[in-house]
Amino acid sequence: MSACLPDIEAFILIGGRSSRFGSDKAFAAFGNETLVARAVRTVNQALSPLQTNLVVSRDEQLTSQSLENVGCSIVADRRPGLGAWSGIDAALAHARTNWVLVLACDLPLISAEFLQLLAGRANGNVDAVVPRQPDGRLQPLCAIYRLATAKELLKIFLEDASSLPPVGAMFEKMRTCVVAAEEYGGLANAETLFSNINTPADLTAAKELEYHQSSDKI
Repeated sequence: MSACLPDIEAFILIGGRSSRFGSDKAFAAFGNETLVARAVRTVNQALSPLQTNLVVSRDEQLTSQSLENVGCSIVADRRPGLGAWSGIDAALAHARTNWVLVLACDLPLISAEFLQLLAGRANGNVDAVVPRQPDGRLQPLCAIYRLATAKELLKIFLEDASSLPPVGAMFEKMRTCVVAAEEYGGLANAETLFSNINTPADLTAAKELEYHQSSDKI
């Protein structure tokens, strides 16, 4: 890892219900690897993190799929049923470094170069680094959090789990570095980085995007 980047522990969220996908999408094939394996590879190429972990949403998933070849530690939600809040809570509870990368496995076109850009913005003046997608929304599931600040804030939000706001509400309470689309627009395929896989059709579309992007490079 570049000396200018902070020590980071990575947590890849693989445990969503995948109700629209019809099966555990983390294990869907994307080229010659699964979505979860692709996310692990991208993170390791980008950051050489001190540890890469998988966050699952329910204990049953530990036995429903083989994770032996992924080579990561596995942690389970402490408070399942809260969507993205559950995954972030599990990541922060198990983290050991000052900075924590949280990445959803269903963003297969996120690149190593993009993750390096985010990591480069993590410094003593901020508590979180989050990208703003081209559609204007913040993406908390491809973001970097300062452990101590985020844990304390999450504790406050989760005190009333019955009325949780969108996860993006956290950034209003932290010193947040928002990385605008213009700032990563020079990266390869910047306009498709946040292609999200919710359905089989989304997966097919993302595969086609990558195929055409790869063909353009030849």
